[in-house]
Amino acid sequence: MLSMGIGTLLFVPIFKTITHLPPYMGILLGLGIVWITSEIIRADKDEEERQPFTVSHALNKIDTSSILFFLEILVAIGALESTNVLSGLA
Repeated sequence: MLSMGIGTLLFVPIFKTITHLPPYMGILLGLGIVWITSEIIRADKDEEERQPFTVSHALNKIDTSSILFFLEILVAIGALESTNVLSGLA
């Protein structure tokens, strides 16, 4: 899982170059792939045994308001960049 996470981070610039989408879209795609992979790896376990290793369990332990705050900043900057307002103000 660690190597998959590092691979996901290295994939983000490649994703941006190929698709010309904002980097946060590549990060969200990578997070989805890591989530699906972790579910597939633990598919043969009981629900009680695999529950501590699920992404939803990890998400319950973090402060989602701060995560959403940074995600909203990235979305706002991406919107300003795509409408060329950011370069105009710079």
